[in-house]
Amino acid sequence: MRHGIAICDALDSIHRNGVVPPDLQPDKIMIGPEDQIKLMAFGIASQKGASRDSRSGIYALGVPLYELVTGKTPFAAPNGFAIMNGRLLNNLVPPPQANPEIPPELQDVIYRAVEREPRNRDSTANEFACGLERLH
Repeated sequence: MRHGIAICDALDSIHRNGVVPPDLQPDKIMIGPEDQIKLMAFGIASQKGASRDSRSGIYALGVPLYELVTGKTPFAAPNGFAIMNGRLLNNLVPPPQANPEIPPELQDVIYRAVEREPRNRDSTANEFACGLERLH
């Protein structure tokens, strides 16, 4: 959870400066020396609508958290279109079903992050980090 909190802190800082990363994915999150978190590939980041779009960043953080604790992708499919379709039509496989050791509190944090409806997600990366910190 330590890395998840650090990633949330980095994303919160970026959002507070009015920047919206276009496509935050696990391969764009780097862990440097002394566990420093670096978010990469901001070449086409936008400064428009940062407060509105920060919830898409929360979703982008929730997916790798789900993968980290379950060892599975939330919506496995053969291609991007099928993944998007699965996300729209199917419910997420409950994290404890993929890994029975996941506590209900962590499941709640994950569900809030990957909620279909953006208004039901944490509104900031800081809120998401607070949810992770409560797990300690």
